[in-house]
Amino acid sequence: LILHGLACVVNMQLLRAAAVAVVAILFHPLMAVPGLAASGLYLAFQDRRFWVLPVAGVLVFLGLSLMGISPFDRLFQAMDDSWYDAVRQRSAFTFLSAWRVFDWGWLFIHMAGAACAALVLFGPARRIFLAVVAMSGAALVVALVGGEWLKSVLILQLQFWRASWLLAVLGNAGLGLVLYRLWRQETNALALTAILFAGALWSNLLAGQLAMIGALALMTFQIRQGSPAYSRMTKLACIMIFVMSAVFLGIPRIYLLIPNIALYWTGVAAPGYVIFDFALLIILCAAFASSSWTRQGWRPLTLSSLIFIAGIASWDRRTNEEQIIERYVGQETPFQRHLSTSDEVYWRRGLKKAWFLLQRPSFVSVNQGAGIVFSEETTREYIQRAQIVAPLDRRDFLNYWVEPKERTEEWALNKPQFKDLVEVCRHPDGPDAVVMEFAYNAKWAEKWALPLAVDRAVDKTAAPPDAYYLYLCSDIAGKAGGAP
Repeated sequence: LILHGLACVVNMQLLRAAAVAVVAILFHPLMAVPGLAASGLYLAFQDRRFWVLPVAGVLVFLGLSLMGISPFDRLFQAMDDSWYDAVRQRSAFTFLSAWRVFDWGWLFIHMAGAACAALVLFGPARRIFLAVVAMSGAALVVALVGGEWLKSVLILQLQFWRASWLLAVLGNAGLGLVLYRLWRQETNALALTAILFAGALWSNLLAGQLAMIGALALMTFQIRQGSPAYSRMTKLACIMIFVMSAVFLGIPRIYLLIPNIALYWTGVAAPGYVIFDFALLIILCAAFASSSWTRQGWRPLTLSSLIFIAGIASWDRRTNEEQIIERYVGQETPFQRHLSTSDEVYWRRGLKKAWFLLQRPSFVSVNQGAGIVFSEETTREYIQRAQIVAPLDRRDFLNYWVEPKERTEEWALNKPQFKDLVEVCRHPDGPDAVVMEFAYNAKWAEKWALPLAVDRAVDKTAAPPDAYYLYLCSDIAGKAGGAP
C-alpha cells in the first residue's frame, strides 16, 4: 500500500495517495509513517512550497507533545534504567548500537543503492530516491539521539529504525537500475558486475559488503563521468574473482540446498529460503532470456507470473511441528483433564504448545515479552515472571537476536533438577502447572509421548524428546528435595 501510495504521489494523484495511506496506517502505523514522510519530502524536493508539509508535521508532533496529549506526551519522558535495560536485553534490535557490523553493512548497501540510483537518474525518479535516502537517514539519527542517548519513551516506542524497510526496497531497486544503466553504456560493465556479484557472494562478511558498495560507486562514476575501458588483464582479474567466489561459495551452497529440499518436502523445515533461491534463479534467467523477445509486453507479464508462482509455492511456511500442533487444536489432550480452564501453565520452551495444545494461559515466555517497549507495567510483570521460572530455564528469556553459535551456548545454560521445579512451584506467584521434557522420580501427573522437539528453531533435525511430563504445582509444592 505504501509503495502504491508513493507511485500515486509521483504521478501527482494526491487524493488517491492519501486514501491509500489511511488504509496503510490502519494496518501498521509504524511501518506506514516512513512512506508518508518520504512522500512529503518528495513533494518538497519538487516544489519548495510543499516544504510546509514536513515542517508542519514536525511542529504538530512537538505541539501535541507539549500539550500533553497521549501518546505524544511520552516524548519528553525518559525510560527508567530497569525498563530500559530489560528492553535492551529482550529486544536488542531496537537499539542501533546493538546492531552487528553485518547489519550495518547491509544498511549501507541499501543506502548506496538508493543514493547511486539518484545520481544516475533524472526527474521524478531521482527525487523519490533522494526522498527515501533523506527520510531514512533522518529517522536513524532520531532513533540514535532521541532513543538511545536521551532514552525518550516515545522515540523508542515509535521505533524509527523501522524506516529502513523502505530504504531496503528502494535500495535493491536502485541497484538494479544502476546495473541496467551500466549495461546500456557497456563500457566496463562485465568487470564491475563481476565485482558486485563476487561481493554479494561474500556479503556475510564485511569485505564482501564493502566490495558491493565500492562496485556501486564505480558503476555510478562510470555512468556519470565515464572512464576508459579497463585493460584485458583487469577485466580478466575481475571475472576470475567472481568465478573463484562462485566455486568456493556458490557450488557448496547449491550442494547444501539438497538436504534442505529433502527437509522441506518431508515437512521438517520451512521452505522459504529454498524456494526463494530457486525462484530467484528462474526469474533472473527469464529476465535475460526475455531480452531477445520482440514483443516487449510479454516481459512484465511473464516475470510477474513467475514471481506469482514462486509466491504460491512458498506460501505455506509451516514446519512439521506447526502442522502437528494445528491438528490437535480443538481436540482433548492427555494434559487437559488435569487442568482447570484458568490454570496458568509454564511449558518449558513451548509457548505454542501451551496455547494451542492445552488451550491454557501461558505463565511466561520470551515471546510474551515482545511488547515490553510499549508498557512499563508489562515489563515489570515480565521480569518478575521470568525471575520466578529462571531456575528451570533462564535461557528462555535471553535475547534471541544473537549468532546461532552464541544462541546454542546460551540455550544450554542450565538443565534443571527436581529441586529447581520445587522452588518454582513453591513461589506464591508461580505457575499452576509446569510441562517439561524431564521425568523426576515419577512425580509427574501425566506423561505424553508427543512427537515435538524442544528447540526446533535451533536444530531442525533435532529428535523430539521421548515424552513430555505434566507437573501440578499443587502436588509438587508439598514434595521437598529429591534427585532427578
